[in-house]
Amino acid sequence: MVMKLVGHYDFFIDAVKTLFSLTVDKSGDRYNVKGLISIYYLDYLKVIGFTVVTIPIIIIIPKLLMRFNNRYLYYSSIILFIISISAIFALALSRYYDITRFLILLVVGILYLILLLYIINAEKSTKELRLICFIALLILIITPMGSTVGLRNAIYGMWIPVPIAFMYILNLKKITIGIETTNDSFLNHSKISLNHSETRLTKKIFFALLTILLILSSFMYTYRDNYNRFLMRYSIKNTRLKGIFTTKERAKVVQELLDEMKYYVKENDYLLMYDEMSMIYFLTKTRPYLYNSQPTLYRTEKLKEMLNKSIREKPYLPVIVSVKTRLWDFDWPNGNYVKKITDKNIIDFIENNKYSLVWENDIFEILLPQDKKTHTALR
Repeated sequence: MVMKLVGHYDFFIDAVKTLFSLTVDKSGDRYNVKGLISIYYLDYLKVIGFTVVTIPIIIIIPKLLMRFNNRYLYYSSIILFIISISAIFALALSRYYDITRFLILLVVGILYLILLLYIINAEKSTKELRLICFIALLILIITPMGSTVGLRNAIYGMWIPVPIAFMYILNLKKITIGIETTNDSFLNHSKISLNHSETRLTKKIFFALLTILLILSSFMYTYRDNYNRFLMRYSIKNTRLKGIFTTKERAKVVQELLDEMKYYVKENDYLLMYDEMSMIYFLTKTRPYLYNSQPTLYRTEKLKEMLNKSIREKPYLPVIVSVKTRLWDFDWPNGNYVKKITDKNIIDFIENNKYSLVWENDIFEILLPQDKKTHTALR
């Protein structure tokens, strides 16, 4: 009822229909059901693999280290461990995608394991703690759903699981792992048990490893910006971007656009941004001409319908800002690709209303209509 009153109901229904159409799209889009299932299936296999390999290694290391009676060997081993982590960091800076995925998936695996241990251990976990862990596990599972980057987006669902993981590690008293195998002939029971000193060292390693992994993944996973935060130290002169930093190249092209736009739009003017940068409305305090800040979310027929609706209802034609590259990519504006407007509805809208290019830089273009008050609908 509320959605109907504020005029959002039709948009909501259309969005639901679009989601369902994407799930059955066979055009090769990774957002269809088959593509998403494949991405998550492979990521969960990696989570299991990384966890199964890493946890035993962490448990075995203290046993080996405690055998060193020589303090120099003991501390040398710890220093070697720190150097290894530093090497991972250095490699991560040169191979961003592979290493950050590994780091995040490893953290996810450790968090899954700890949360499940709390939930399963009904005798020693309170009902309240088990409920919190269950909710945390659900958040960790649900957060990345629907994304084509898979479990990498689980990093946004770690705010509850991470404190629980640190609490679990700090409260460890004893670690015992047993494996029992039986057949018709014999019973075989294998057990690894850590004493107090070994358990204490294991806790330190777990604590240090989880801390380092979280810092690395948070530092590097900037989401659609440069993975090296040391390069992200340039700001854009806009009151709504205080404290936000990006790379020198990106700050430059965006600043050029904002400096130029003040000659063509003012607060509350209509603007058509096409596409992939809906934040421009926020930065310029303008309004979306199409009732939606992301025109690419509309399917072809719906986009045509909304363009014609805007032509009928809006008093004048908007300034158009278009992009010449893929803003979905992490390294823009440094890519060597050039992308022009390809949607037929937008092209027809530009041609029918006689838009012309008045300004451009390496990434953005500004187009103005010949006559702002003369509208031509799409056929």
